[in-house]
Amino acid sequence: MDDAIGRESNRYCVGAAYTTCFRPTPYMDMHLGHAWCAYRNWDISARLGGRFHLILDDEQYRLSRHENNPVALSLAEAKEHYVEDLEWLGCPPDEVHFSSEARGLMLESAARLNIREPQIVRPENPLEGMLFRRIGQSSGHIIQYTPWTTLSAVVEHHFFGVTGFCRGADLVHEALLYDYLCCALGWVAPEQFYIPVVRRGWGYTKESKSDAGSHSHSSLRELRRLGITGEQVIDTLRELDFRREQEGRDAINIPLDVLNLPPLPGTIPYHLKT
Repeated sequence: MDDAIGRESNRYCVGAAYTTCFRPTPYMDMHLGHAWCAYRNWDISARLGGRFHLILDDEQYRLSRHENNPVALSLAEAKEHYVEDLEWLGCPPDEVHFSSEARGLMLESAARLNIREPQIVRPENPLEGMLFRRIGQSSGHIIQYTPWTTLSAVVEHHFFGVTGFCRGADLVHEALLYDYLCCALGWVAPEQFYIPVVRRGWGYTKESKSDAGSHSHSSLRELRRLGITGEQVIDTLRELDFRREQEGRDAINIPLDVLNLPPLPGTIPYHLKT
């Protein structure tokens, strides 16, 4: 088994350039949080002359039963939409993959570490429900939490030759487990960068003012229909991240009609910072 893992894991790693990735679960269109994470990964690879991969997590999509959710994107739609949105942002992926391409290596690695694949269950009472993590609220299903989710990221990053990645600071609690699993499998851990999350997103139209938690209410496709450019989105997120840093906040807050806000007096645009 170890030899099989070693052979398969070298598929993308031999002689590879510095490679980053954006790895969403594609049940919904890209929003501003996605845009910021994707841009930061693309920017690192561009600066280092490396490669940027889009990895669509169809395994988590399957576990959370989004294929049975009538409002969710199909995987074919997701691939088309995400590639279009990334190109619109100016962050075109060099390669596009699905997580399931690494499933063989994932199953071998899980067996080696005795990690079981989570099962979809329905808790019988609220106390039991506290032991589970909700995935896909609209589907009403619960899956048992195991290290499987973190292991899947480890395996896919290794399989596709990822050498560094950015993701939201809300996932920093997985950093030690991620490194531990890499070590347990005898793999070199990619560099991890945890960036401030985009939260308290508000819609960009008067008809959509509801708080959307950690996401912007408006998808990138909606912003595009409103005539906003991808360059405007990235420049605005850069500016808001700079303001966040100056104000000592731990997240990028998106106010209503943020793309129409003038720069604050005395601030330095992100691309002019030294």
